[in-house]
Amino acid sequence: MVRERWVNKNVDLDRFTDLIKYFLISHGLSIEKEELERSSRFFLVKGWWSDKSSSLKLRLRRSRRIQIRINGNSNDFIIELDTDVIERGFRSSRIFGSILSLFGGGIILVESLKAQEDFLLWQEQFWRFVKEQVINLSNS
Repeated sequence: MVRERWVNKNVDLDRFTDLIKYFLISHGLSIEKEELERSSRFFLVKGWWSDKSSSLKLRLRRSRRIQIRINGNSNDFIIELDTDVIERGFRSSRIFGSILSLFGGGIILVESLKAQEDFLLWQEQFWRFVKEQVINLSNS
């Protein structure tokens, strides 16, 4: 789980939440579950992520979902990106792929490593977007 905290930014969290949802949806992911409360916002995200400007692709299968949680108020909030389920899947794919590579199934290992690389790039893009929006919405 990756967690970032912002203090004294005075960000309109409703608008910020809408921008995060737009970011996810505009790149092909869908919000499977959404819970909005006064001091907490929660999303469960699934689907395909496709970045048209590069070869980055992210597929979130049935068991691989991203959880995004925003807790706090406009002057003190935390964003949590829970990707533990996905990362456990990568670990098991590497182990399974390593075993299969002994029998000529190395393509599974290569695909798993490429998927993991794409996922790390996706996380970088997500956090870059979040930081840009916090700066843009400061004192809003």
